[in-house]
Amino acid sequence: MEDIKNFAENLVNSRKCYANEPEHFLYLLERCLQLQQGVFYEDNVSFVSVLERALDVCIEMGEWQNALEYAERLGRILRVYLQTDIGLGLLYKKKGLIQLELGRTAEAKESLSTAKRLLTVTHGWRHDLVQHIRNVLTDLQADEESTLNHENNFSEL
Repeated sequence: MEDIKNFAENLVNSRKCYANEPEHFLYLLERCLQLQQGVFYEDNVSFVSVLERALDVCIEMGEWQNALEYAERLGRILRVYLQTDIGLGLLYKKKGLIQLELGRTAEAKESLSTAKRLLTVTHGWRHDLVQHIRNVLTDLQADEESTLNHENNFSEL
């Protein structure tokens, strides 16, 4: 148990060593998660740290489906403990942006709205994080209205 914990801590702290090898780093993170599953509960700090790092690496690599799976796992874990925490707000922001990359606009709007609500509580409505989310949601709304107007124009023909 102690060996797995040390492996996870060393791995999480060694991101710079694998800067040019994200695929290998992700492999090691996934292997670490497999080892931890038999030893730790999912809400263990070490387990959560490895999940967060795996999410970040997937985002860096543009592996959106894997990133979304990690974000959803983290969301299930963190929602229990961090109902109005910055970490949960940032997770929902990442999740929403990943969902946009995957073309899941309705889900993205829901995630980004949750992120906006949480980050407004932790940072205030003027903070750059909140403003960025607000801008993305505004753009999504404008795109949706444009699509509806475009569809209505075709129905008139």
